[in-house]
Amino acid sequence: MNGPDAFEIERTPLHPLIESLFARDPGGRSWLPSLLDASQGAHERLGEIVDDPGYLEVPLAVRAETGMLACFSYPAAPTRQLLGWYIDHPEALTRPAEALAPASAETKLLRRTLLDDDPPGTRVRAQDRAHDLLRSSTPRLPTWWRFEESGRLDCFLATERLVVSVTAPSERGGLRPATPWYPQRSELVRDLESARRLADGRAFVGVLIGGDGPPAEAADEAAVAATFAAGAPHLDDAGRDDLRTGYLGHLSWAQLRAATGATG
Repeated sequence: MNGPDAFEIERTPLHPLIESLFARDPGGRSWLPSLLDASQGAHERLGEIVDDPGYLEVPLAVRAETGMLACFSYPAAPTRQLLGWYIDHPEALTRPAEALAPASAETKLLRRTLLDDDPPGTRVRAQDRAHDLLRSSTPRLPTWWRFEESGRLDCFLATERLVVSVTAPSERGGLRPATPWYPQRSELVRDLESARRLADGRAFVGVLIGGDGPPAEAADEAAVAATFAAGAPHLDDAGRDDLRTGYLGHLSWAQLRAATGATG
């Protein structure tokens, strides 16, 4: 399940805690309900699924080539709808130096056409070409019109009834942008949207874990609403609300240990 860059994954405090839970019960029946129950809003969002979420998918408990469980660093590709929104709204994008520096001369030229309409009158043709390529290409292929690359969920838990994205931003100094081209979109929004896509009809939720308190973007109801409004411009109001209500809140390391008996 891990991609070719999996060897770059570094261990964080989240890994031994989750590993201890899988070691005790790979199916999650003894600890996943407790993890959900400790999360704010779980019962309102999930109802009886909190107490009976089902058994975790077996492959998640298998160790990958990195030696880590496959539930860690789970691939999270942006949706075609989001990538299409970036193409259609170049005026909303930033011009990050770190994103431009490694690009080829051809990529820089094509992006200048799309982003700056340079030469004048060429943007529409560039957008049409980008949409054609978007429809026919793999979601993970780096290219000139892609303004958000595939990310990775810190931890991914899934049963036959439920998908859970776990975001642990404290080790990175707080929540980061999902892409430097559109910094309003935080990794929390990306992770919840990935959970929604991966759920494929199942219930989905997301939780922040780590530190003593949540980052500013997730500190209260107003901040969370603003985070999802800014970070999911390609969705309608109902879609953004679905993501926002899927966020179950923040758990500290201590709360995770107390709720589930995790060690490490």
